[in-house]
Amino acid sequence: LRKIFAVLIFICCIFCTARANGIPVEITKPIDDVVDEIQEAYDRLPPKGKVIVGVVTGFAASRIAVKGAVTAVKAAGAAFIVGEVLNYSGIFDKIPKENQKMLDKVKSSALKSIRNVRTHARRKLAPFGIKKTIENAVTTEKFATVGFAAGAFAGFTV
Repeated sequence: LRKIFAVLIFICCIFCTARANGIPVEITKPIDDVVDEIQEAYDRLPPKGKVIVGVVTGFAASRIAVKGAVTAVKAAGAAFIVGEVLNYSGIFDKIPKENQKMLDKVKSSALKSIRNVRTHARRKLAPFGIKKTIENAVTTEKFATVGFAAGAFAGFTV
């Protein structure tokens, strides 16, 4: 189930990226048709069905978020430890000058990428935007929102 949900999120990301980059409609039309069919099926669900969809989605999303956050912290910690060990052992002092320039380019590129991620996260995770999204969800999809919150709570606590 986790792999299926991850594949669906991946497809949605590709679809959203294609839309944002102006990919022609002929390419995105099959995906549009599937999304429209899913939306129609969801709209026909009774309130209990929407709660169940919300619970499953909230649970899966919270588990993916927790797993992703834990993996990111592990990777950052491992990179930090490896860097410190290499620095302490003196390997960084023995790097030739021509390789030092390349490492400086890699370092500046990594810092630029990190800065871009931070800026994007701040823009997307702004408190006003989150509040607006939640208010909109509660007013338009009360049952699914309650189910999502319950599923997310269960996913975070399990």
